[in-house]
Amino acid sequence: MSWVETQLNDENIFPLQLGTPFPKTFQQIVKTIFKRLFRVYAHIYHSHFQKIVGLGAEAHLNTCFKHFIFFVYEFKLIDIKELEPLKDLIDSLMGKDAKDNANAAADANGAEKPEKPEKAAAEPAASK
Repeated sequence: MSWVETQLNDENIFPLQLGTPFPKTFQQIVKTIFKRLFRVYAHIYHSHFQKIVGLGAEAHLNTCFKHFIFFVYEFKLIDIKELEPLKDLIDSLMGKDAKDNANAAADANGAEKPEKPEKAAAEPAASK
C-alpha cells in the first residue's frame, strides 16, 4: 500500500499543474496500481472477511469492491486472468453485468472469455 501511495503522490506520474504531460508509462503504472489494489481486496476477502462481517461492514466493502471492478472493466485495467481468485464474488456482485463486462475486458486483453455466471439469472434487476 505504501508503494501505491508513493506512486499517487509522485507529481511526475500524476501531475498537479495544468498542461503538464503525463509520462509515457502512465497507463502501465495505473494498471500496476490497480492490480496491486485488487490483491489487497483479495486478501481482505480471503483472510479478514469474518472480521468485516462482525463489524457489520460487509455491505460497504462489497459496494467499494463493486465500484472498483466496474472501473477496472470500463478502463481495462486488469487482465481477466488476474481477477480469477475472486471470480465467484465478482460474478455474484456484478450479476448479469459480470459476463458482459468480463467479455469486454477479455476482448480488450486478448484473453479467453469467461463462462456465463450461474447466479446472474437469479439476481433481481433492481439490485443493480
